[in-house]
Amino acid sequence: MIKLKYKNWSEISIKKFDEISNILYSMNNVNEDEALEININLLSVLCDVDAEEIEDLPLTEFSKLVKQTEFLKEMPKVEIKDSYVINGKKYVL
Repeated sequence: MIKLKYKNWSEISIKKFDEISNILYSMNNVNEDEALEININLLSVLCDVDAEEIEDLPLTEFSKLVKQTEFLKEMPKVEIKDSYVINGKKYVL
């Protein structure tokens, strides 16, 4: 059984965000076949599996996983700070 590895925005790295953004960007004015392909690619990223594994899922399991991606519809609200600590090093903007 395949499960989402990333279930909310706080679990998503910048690299994963970039992958997700590229997929979501391609969603404008798509037909049903393209929308299915986008969902397969999106689930592939969020579950950390190959797209072929998503394609082999039963429809009910696929539908459940798609519902779990609802958090993507609302971008996270991030507070902009004057400085950040990354890997123990402080960065000042």
